[in-house]
Amino acid sequence: MSESRLPAVTAPTRSELIRFDLTGGLRTAVEVLRRHLGWSGMLRVLLSYVVRGLRDPLRSLPTGSFGRRREALVRHQLRAAVLIDDALAAASGLDATAQRALLREIIRETGARFIEANVPMPTTEAWLEAPSSERDRYSGQVVQRFFNADVAELDAGETRFSFEVTACRFVQLCAALDKPHLAQLFCEADAAFFERPEPRLRLVREGTIARGAAKCDFEINFDG
Repeated sequence: MSESRLPAVTAPTRSELIRFDLTGGLRTAVEVLRRHLGWSGMLRVLLSYVVRGLRDPLRSLPTGSFGRRREALVRHQLRAAVLIDDALAAASGLDATAQRALLREIIRETGARFIEANVPMPTTEAWLEAPSSERDRYSGQVVQRFFNADVAELDAGETRFSFEVTACRFVQLCAALDKPHLAQLFCEADAAFFERPEPRLRLVREGTIARGAAKCDFEINFDG
């Protein structure tokens, strides 16, 4: 079996996040905002987003234990969610319930597209045909892409790939900002990706740290 059956995965970089922001994230957010608010409402929210972005909303938060590189990646991704949350509250004209629903849709859609663009997933056929050494190699590499999480109990089986998240920096930072709902929406983005018809993978997850569980137990099934 060729070693190229499963994707080669490299560590994430900030340049990749910026490239996604410019080519995928912004476009997705604009599409959702225009669909719900029209052109004028979308422009009001985007202007508020830009103005608020002149100051870093995370600047006063202490650095955690994730290390400088991972901390920078986490903050880059979270910053956009914090800014759009605040911009919706300031400029959308919606009540709190409608704001939260719109924010949920934005983060679900942009998050699913981010995973699609930045976390290379193998096909079902490739996983089922790959030798155990190749599955182990892929699994060890791909968890680097979950830069917000400390991962343990990694297991690459014949039909599934599972791991436990024991700490989530999104949860820590959102709690410090008094915005715990944002961390929960990042979890929903994971679910949104796996709800798509392609790739044909199934996510099983009993609980998440963002919703009060002691850990996030991910199990990705390749057998439908």
